[in-house]
Amino acid sequence: MEGTQLERLFNVHEAAEVFRNSHYTVRAWIREGRLKAVKLGRLVRIEQSEIQRMVAEGRTK
Repeated sequence: MEGTQLERLFNVHEAAEVFRNSHYTVRAWIREGRLKAVKLGRLVRIEQSEIQRMVAEGRTK
C-alpha cells in the first residue's frame, strides 16, 4: 500500500482525555451513534479524524 498513511487510533480512555469527559460518556456516545468507532476483536478504537470532527462540531459536552 504505497502512499497510504494510516490514521492514529485512540482507545476509549485516550479519547475521554481529549474530550475532557469520562470513558463512560465516550462509550455512551459510541452506543448512541454520536461517535463512530471501530471494533477490533474486543478492542474499541476511535479514529483521530472522528475525534477532530466531534471537537470541530463542539459536541463534546
